[in-house]
Amino acid sequence: MEFSTKDLTFEFQELDPSARLRELILHIANSSIDDPRFSKVKLAKLLYLADTESFRRFGKPISGSKYIKWPFGPVPDDYNNVLAHMEQEHAIGIRKVPYYSQEQHRVFALIEPELNKFFSANDIRLVDDIIHQYWNMNATEISDYSHNLLGWKVAEINEPIPYESSLLSDEPLSADEIAELQELAKIYGDARG
Repeated sequence: MEFSTKDLTFEFQELDPSARLRELILHIANSSIDDPRFSKVKLAKLLYLADTESFRRFGKPISGSKYIKWPFGPVPDDYNNVLAHMEQEHAIGIRKVPYYSQEQHRVFALIEPELNKFFSANDIRLVDDIIHQYWNMNATEISDYSHNLLGWKVAEINEPIPYESSLLSDEPLSADEIAELQELAKIYGDARG
């Protein structure tokens, strides 16, 4: 079987990713208002983690946005312009606040997201689970975590990251996983033969 990059999915246009991304940004910003570590950088990572986790579990992402490999991790395509446009239309605000020796860019929603228009209850539950899972991480920690994801590793800087890469892992198998695979090989036969 021959493989080509044409077989990879970088974006789900049929989902209307720009509209869905906008509403997800509003939802995550609203949900993270009390997170002192929440920033523009952390927002980008939460979007990526929610989309790729949904793709892994259900075969389709939540926003369907294209993600690009930047030096500090995956970000939605045209991310800064999306945020700037949302800020110009008064959908979000971005407040610059001191954060240790740096400046944190905190994104906050100025309008309510239209969740029912685009998302199922399962979509929002998954996003909320991702927000909760990474609540205690700051932008640097979540960026470091995203650099360990295989999807981020397979793309070059400024290239899109294929959704299918979220299905791969370079983590070693656990003893339980090896035992389960051995049992499946007994039942279904050895794929090598």
